[in-house]
Amino acid sequence: MTRAPIPQKSGILAVVLAGGQSRRMGGTPKAWLDFSGQPLIQRVIARLAPQVTELVVSANDQQERWQSLPYEIVPDTVASRPGPLAGLLAGLQCAETRPDVTHVLSAPCDLPFLPQDLLARLRGADPQRDHVRIASSRDRHHPTVGLWPVHAVTEVADALEAGRYRMFDLVERLGAVNVTFPDVLVGSMPVDPFFNVNTPDDLDAARRWAVAAESPAP
Repeated sequence: MTRAPIPQKSGILAVVLAGGQSRRMGGTPKAWLDFSGQPLIQRVIARLAPQVTELVVSANDQQERWQSLPYEIVPDTVASRPGPLAGLLAGLQCAETRPDVTHVLSAPCDLPFLPQDLLARLRGADPQRDHVRIASSRDRHHPTVGLWPVHAVTEVADALEAGRYRMFDLVERLGAVNVTFPDVLVGSMPVDPFFNVNTPDDLDAARRWAVAAESPAP
């Protein structure tokens, strides 16, 4: 069914997905890894927050450090922590309580080079239809990075209730539009805008790129 286009002045709530267990980091929460002198999640928030009306963080542990963030923390509402789809559901359920919010912009906490025009590019894809839009880069789709109409909460909740936890499967069932993003320049080096920090080696590489970008030219 074709729905109305996104109103140009609609409210957008961003949810930063930070509820993972960071197994490939040895259990160290990725959100709090040091990146250029600040927690990685703060770098992501700094790139995401100016694009939206409101921002919340999907997190499940109860550690006090979350209180250092001036944003609402929304835990999973589904038992057993089944992955990022549960974090998305928490964000959509939060958005349902905001009458002016029509869409949720989702992104994980481990994307240090997240595009600062993420919302604009996703929103501009086929603007006459209101559907899920998912980011793509370098011939890969990134279903955790997307723009979701709040009404998608029903499909997300149904998928989780049925034990279908793969976001790839959900966006395929919903007929999501894939929006391709170009590389971003980190200094003079082209980098995948959705390069994610999964391992210590990933973190080391991203830190090197960031340091090189900030160093003055010889």
